[in-house]
Amino acid sequence: MNKDKKLYLICSLAILSCMFSLCTCSNGSNVQAVDKKKKSVGMPMKKKFLNISKIKPEAVELLDKDVLLFIYYSNVIYEFNGKKVKIPIYGGKYGDVEFKDLMDYCYKKKYLDKNVQGFLIALKIEKGKVRNTFHDFLDFYKSKNLEGFDVTKPTKMDYDGCEWWIYYDFIQNGVPCFFEIRVHASKYDLEKYKTYKTPYEIRPEEKSFQGSFSFYITVGKKYSDVYPVKNY
Repeated sequence: MNKDKKLYLICSLAILSCMFSLCTCSNGSNVQAVDKKKKSVGMPMKKKFLNISKIKPEAVELLDKDVLLFIYYSNVIYEFNGKKVKIPIYGGKYGDVEFKDLMDYCYKKKYLDKNVQGFLIALKIEKGKVRNTFHDFLDFYKSKNLEGFDVTKPTKMDYDGCEWWIYYDFIQNGVPCFFEIRVHASKYDLEKYKTYKTPYEIRPEEKSFQGSFSFYITVGKKYSDVYPVKNY
């Protein structure tokens, strides 16, 4: 494993171990450079769930313990305040899975430690086709008609010099949700990122390793609930 990949995975592990964080960016344009990595927030979990036999082993693949998984289910179903919230998964083909059953399976398989409340879903990439995959991912969620989701107008686009963090608020079954999408940037982005108006202008690093393009799903909160903006 090269040095960059080790550093990236260590940072991601630290991010997923925290439940709440503050957004480090200030008011201003929709695209800003940020100095610090932000932290992901998972869904509160009960300790025990049943029905792990419902999980198809071929539909869950570990990429990096406690951080990254490939999920090949078509939809992940969350529960929030008594409501079922079905979130479509890009590239999925194995039907629906309950989030609680999926988490319990990952605990039993030791893919996740018990204190980890969620995970990044990694996207399979091929060198030279990362940008095409990124665009296909955006088009997929555009086609799902998620309430309040506008693929050309993300809630926030952040750039830290090596990676993009893209956020989309949306409503599903009356419940606020948001995506947090991470993709490694290219040297071209370093020079041009301030001019970008939509995610389609991003040029991901085409030599990226598996795990460098991923996303996180938060259900029951919108972006500003997790990353409140501070005025300095």
